[in-house]
Order: sequence, then structure tokens, then C-alpha cells
Amino acid sequence: MKRIWEIPARYNILTASGSAVLLGSGTLAAIWRTEMSFGMSLSKWVVMLVFLLGLLSNTNAQTITSSAEDFETNDFSKFPWEHLGDASWDTTRQESHSGSYSAESGSIEDGESTTLRVTLDCVSGYIAFYRKVSSESDYDHLEFYIDSVEMDKWSGEEDWAEVSFYVDGGKKTFEWTYSKDSSASRGDDTAWIDDIVFPVNSSLALERPSAVSTFHCIGIYWSPQDGSRDNVCQVHYRSEGSTGWKEALPLWYDDRGVGGYPAGYRGSIVNLDPGTVYEIKLELLNTGTMEEFIAETWSEDFPIAKTVYLPAGTTNQTFEITESGSPYGYILYTASAGGAVIDVDHNQDYCVTVNASYIIIRGLNLKGAKEYGIRLYDCHDVVIEECDISDFSSIEDDGWGNRGAAIYSLSTKLERIIVQRNKMHHPYSDTNSWSEYLDKYGSYHPRGPKTIGYVNSAGNHVIRYNEIYSEDDHYFEDCISAGSNNFPNRDSDIYGNYVANCWDDGIEAEDDNCNVRIWGNFIEWTYVKIAIAPTNVGPVYIWRNVSGVARKNDIDPWNNMEHGGFLKTNAGGGKTYVFHNTILQPEPPVGVDDPLGCSVGLGWGGPMLNTMSRNNILHVLNPGYKSIKDRNYDPLGDYDYDLYNGYIIAKPGAEQNGINGVPIYDPDNGDGEFALDPSSPGFDAGVLIPNFNDDYRDAAPDIGAYEAGSPPMVFGVNAYQ
Repeated sequence: MKRIWEIPARYNILTASGSAVLLGSGTLAAIWRTEMSFGMSLSKWVVMLVFLLGLLSNTNAQTITSSAEDFETNDFSKFPWEHLGDASWDTTRQESHSGSYSAESGSIEDGESTTLRVTLDCVSGYIAFYRKVSSESDYDHLEFYIDSVEMDKWSGEEDWAEVSFYVDGGKKTFEWTYSKDSSASRGDDTAWIDDIVFPVNSSLALERPSAVSTFHCIGIYWSPQDGSRDNVCQVHYRSEGSTGWKEALPLWYDDRGVGGYPAGYRGSIVNLDPGTVYEIKLELLNTGTMEEFIAETWSEDFPIAKTVYLPAGTTNQTFEITESGSPYGYILYTASAGGAVIDVDHNQDYCVTVNASYIIIRGLNLKGAKEYGIRLYDCHDVVIEECDISDFSSIEDDGWGNRGAAIYSLSTKLERIIVQRNKMHHPYSDTNSWSEYLDKYGSYHPRGPKTIGYVNSAGNHVIRYNEIYSEDDHYFEDCISAGSNNFPNRDSDIYGNYVANCWDDGIEAEDDNCNVRIWGNFIEWTYVKIAIAPTNVGPVYIWRNVSGVARKNDIDPWNNMEHGGFLKTNAGGGKTYVFHNTILQPEPPVGVDDPLGCSVGLGWGGPMLNTMSRNNILHVLNPGYKSIKDRNYDPLGDYDYDLYNGYIIAKPGAEQNGINGVPIYDPDNGDGEFALDPSSPGFDAGVLIPNFNDDYRDAAPDIGAYEAGSPPMVFGVNAYQ
């Protein structure tokens, strides 16, 4: 039996913990083409989908049972809840993560406790829920137990946040207990929980595929019962209404159950057209299990319901955005005729703050923020485009910069932020290089301003067609980065950017990297080009990026300087795909022996794990350096069909079809053209990678980022308009 259902474009079918929901039942197709409002939590949408599907199901369809508890019944009737201890829990309208109600702990005195408990038959997977606490810190706690084993506890002032815990299959007892010590109270002296997703054996389990879209990509998640590493999941796709299927890269099977994601298949279809409905077919080759579904990429046209014009000229006060639009009509904030400049002249922390959703910020000139040009709070579906952001950050007492940024957020709820066609440049402060010691922090690690970073956000972001640059004495620490704080997390794209002038990582995408895609960027005048140290969940895709000058500092002479690497790694174990990238070696100035590009190709920093490379030009400074540095000889490492001139440190058999040589570029190349000369090693010598190089032009794909005869690559604000 073949099931087909549709997944809407601007909606993440996964919960924040990686659990997914059913979008089809029995033989019925779920036809769901209306844009959804994202103010409602996923569990509410689960309930609505369940209700709609129940109405439409035929007599042969299986019964649908929700795995989500949102307390919107205003009682505890949905699951077999039990109340224990000195008081019963209750539902309340006074506090909720989403919707109208949550569950609140019972009112108790010092030395007492109140428990909410439920026992369910579970499948292996994750329980996820939101919790909030207001109590005496370190003494009065909300505690969570699975089968009488304490999993975690919280006290003090803890705002709504999601947590998740792995559960083995079988009968499981879940308990939430609020307990007080023998004296004193603080805050509201209570705790709340909401939006629980149980790993129950219902039709909402992960046996159906789910998808998360962006403009050009669709991330896929599927956990069929017969999935395994040895059972390859083949992927085909086509635009709706077309006849011929196209092949995509097989999904990767991850049996580790890490990061809140269950064991199953994950992967992406890339190079898609925006605003297009695609039919997707998945098939397990060993067992024949097949599923078909429909997903739609994001449209690049955003409906505008209201336009707010900022006054022309220069203002010196922070502009606060608090009014939200809707999926059907964004609120556009833009400049009046003649342009709008917000220059807070280092008297305010931010130029713009955003605490609203469905917002477009367009064409503003933002200067002089002590911290962040734009500070994003708990918001989603925000577009920041065509802005000029500069002169941000502050100087600390040691003379170096603070970690200010052009655009920044600390919100774990931040989702679907689109940053496109902006210029972010020349921070107010400077960053120390790797050769300048910071006494204040006891480290040589660069510390200073960045441009874009979201700390532990919910993901599903796009950063594209921006220009990031500066000059000596105003260098960035990293360019696109949130440090090692799970950025950009999942289902996010970084492409078409010009990135330059930092002492550490040009693009730092680290921690989960679940269906994160980085392509088509030009990165120069940085120490490291792309950092994925680590990739804990995966997969992450890195393709058709071009790297230029690499340097560690501006102190040492070029002949004595360490140049850094193209790809920084540090274990993790999530799948990493590295395809069709080009490491350039710019000509050195007179008197310098080596060229100015990267000294290491893949594996700068720490161990490489579970990495596949194909069709890359790994041209390092000279043959004495390492093109691939898999220092632990990872048995899952898979390196082949690359053009390289340095050492290959990897397990035996690596690069059996690779080419040891130096690229020769076509002398007629213009701007954005990196074509190999027909006489060059690597010309027409690559291997076919489904969905990544289907458009090759001659006998075989060229190795490197650029296919000879293709239109020029374009980076920055004028790219691909």
C-alpha cells in the first residue's frame, strides 16, 4: 500500500526534541495546503491534525490516538493521570507555554510534596515537555522521574524551556514532583508543565516520514521499523505534475539516538526551486518498504499586511518592534524616502530589538550599538534584508572587543530567521589574533565581535547573499557564529555569502548540525574557513564553497605563519558530506615562498568522524602539508575522487580514485569563474553525486566548486537577483 500526504511549506513537522507527528492514516491522503499559524505549539497542531484526519478517514483507516498532552481540556482526562503527595496538581489559565492551559503543581507547605504521575506503554524514543519553575533556588525543586529514577530537577526562576529524555520501549511511569524543604519560600512557589509528547505506540509514531523545508532544500526524517544501516533508503523526487523522477542522495541511517532525535533516516534534498511542491518517494532497498509524500519549499514572496516607515534622517534611540504580523501578512519596517539611519553612538546596547513575529526589516542603516545591531528575542518568521549594520560592539578594559554582533539572539524559541542581502562590516572594536594573549581570560583564543549568531535556537534559519568584511584593527572573532552553542542547530542553510576578516572561523556551524547545509560561499582572510567542531547529530552538507587567503595573525611574516584549515572538525559522529569545494592558493607577495591559502584541507583542529568527501580541490600550501587529516583513521571515513597535493592521513584505501596533483585554472576565467583548464588534473574527472552535480556539462563532473561552462558564481548582496 502506498500512502501520500502533504507537508506544508513553512511548518516544521518535527518537535523541538526531534519527535515527529503523523500526517496520514490508512489509505487516506492528508491534503493540507493552508498556511498554518505558528503561534500555536506543535502539540496543538497535532490535536487539530488528528481531529481533521479522524473526520476524513475511511472505515479501513486505523484509529488515531494522540501522543501529546497539552491540558487544553482543562482537566486530566486525556491520559490516566494520578495525583499523589500532599496536594493534587491542577490545570491553570494563569500560565501556559502555548494555548490557554498548563498543569500546575499543587499548593503545599514547607516539607511537603505534590506529584503528577502517569503510566503508559511506550516505544523506544523520547519524551519531551516544557517546564517552568518559580521557587527558592537550590531548595524547592521540580523533579522529573522515569520509573522512579530522577532524570533532572529545576529550581529558582526557570522560564519555559523544553527538555527531552530517552525512553526504552515498554511500560513506563513518568512522574513530576514539586517538593519543598523545611523552611522559606521564594517567587511564586510553584511549577508548571505543558506540551508533553509521549513516546507511545500510536499512529503518531515516527513510522511516517516528515519534512522541513527552506527555499532550496527539504530535510527528511523517517524511522520505519525495518530501518537499519544496511537497509539503504533511496530517495527520488519530482516537482508536482512532472513525469520523470530525479534521484537524490540516499538518506543516512543513524542508530545512535542522540540529541533528542530517535534512531532513523535523516537527510536532505537540495538545489530545489523556491515556492514549489515536490513529490518525494522513499524506498528501503532491502525490504521494499516505500512511502510517498508531498512537501513544498518556501516561497520568496512574503505577503505584507502593513508597512511602517521609519523617519528619514538619523535617530539616536533604539527602535523596538513588538507588533506581530501573521502568516498571511507580515509587517514591514523600512526606511522613508531618503533613508533611515539609527545611530545610537554607543549610548545604547541595541539599534533595533525584535520581540514579535512575521516581521520584515528592510533597508535600514544601523550604527553604534554597544552590543548588537539587532537583538532578537522570542520570535520567529523574521526577515532581515538589505540593511547596513556597522560600528557595533564595545571595547573592554583590556583594549579588545566584547562579543557584540550585528544580529544576535539568546532565545531557545528563535525559529525561521532569514538574513539576506545585508552588509555587516567594520565593528567598533577589534579581536586579538591567535598570537596575542588575553591576560583577562588566560587564553590565546581570539575574542571579539561577530556578525550573526543565535545561541541554542530552535533552528530552521536561512543566511544568504550577505557581505561580511572589515579591516585590520577591526577584525571579527568569527564571522557567522554563536560559538559552540548549537548554531544554527537544524534544518538551516548558509549560502551565497561573501565572508572575510576574522581571526578564527569564517562560518562556525557547530553542535547538532542536523540537516544543516552550507554551500556557495566565498571565504577569505580568515584562519579557518568552515568549522563543524563538532557535528553531534548530522547530517551536515558542505559543497561548492571557495576559499582564499588564510592567516593566523598580522604579526608574523608570511614565511613563518600558520595558515589554518579549510574544514575544522572535532569528532561528534554525525554524518558529514563534503562535495565539490575549492581551496585556492593566492599568489604570494615578492619574497614569500608559499602561496597564501589554507595549510590543511579537511580535518583541521580535532578528529574527523563519519565524513565523506568527493570531488574537492584540496590544494594546500605545499606537498608537506595535509590535504586530509583523519588523525584517528576513522573506519567510517570515506574519501575519494578528490584532487589533492598534500598528505592523505586516513584509513587504508582512501582516495583510490583521487588524483595527486595541482589544479591548473583556465587563464580566461573571469570574476566568479574557477574553471579548470582542460589540461588540468581533475577536469572531467569527478564522480556523479545525485542531486549535487546532475547538471555537469561534459564527459563527467569537474572536480572543484565550479563546473567549466557554467554561469559565474556570485557572492554577496547582488547574488542571483
